Amino acid sequence: SALCYTSPDGVVWTSHAMPSNTTWSGVGIGDNGTFLIFHNSGCARSTDGGVTWDAAGTFAGTTNASSAAYGNGVWVATLNALSTQVRVSLDDGLTWGLSNNLQGSSNTWGRVRFVGGIFYVTDVGGLLCYKSTDGMNWTLANPLINMTNFGNDWDFDVYTSYHYVAAGNAGSNTSVVNSGVCG
Repeated sequence: SALCYTSPDGVVWTSHAMPSNTTWSGVGIGDNGTFLIFHNSGCARSTDGGVTWDAAGTFAGTTNASSAAYGNGVWVATLNALSTQVRVSLDDGLTWGLSNNLQGSSNTWGRVRFVGGIFYVTDVGGLLCYKSTDGMNWTLANPLINMTNFGNDWDFDVYTSYHYVAAGNAGSNTSVVNSGVCG
């Protein structure tokens, strides 16, 4: 679509023009007032609450961001087609580089979250959780429990209590893990 919609209350919606007519895959919200919406090879940026949008940074290849988070002046994004990569932007999405030590891994990275001054990212298989304060350098946080029976489609979120909730499925099996501690 060439439009995005904003609402102050979830009832009344206003349309806004996007910089191109493409498939938009997800939105990231920075506490600095910047919004990013991702498309198949980059992102658009708004600094006025989603009213006006400009083309921002691009990614090599064709991909969509599967998740994005902002904190400590840094944007971190995991990418669908290039999901063995974690991308970092220090200039509100205008340029993107690779994070350091998660590249070249066989892991496919899923959600990224920023809580309490720390970025958290898990692999899609759900067995590993990494943390970083700068989005560039990552260390292993407490690994999620052994979820080898549910090795696909893991999703997780980190809450302000520094606990995570993870849920996943493999075929007809579904599992939810609660109260693991990241870090």
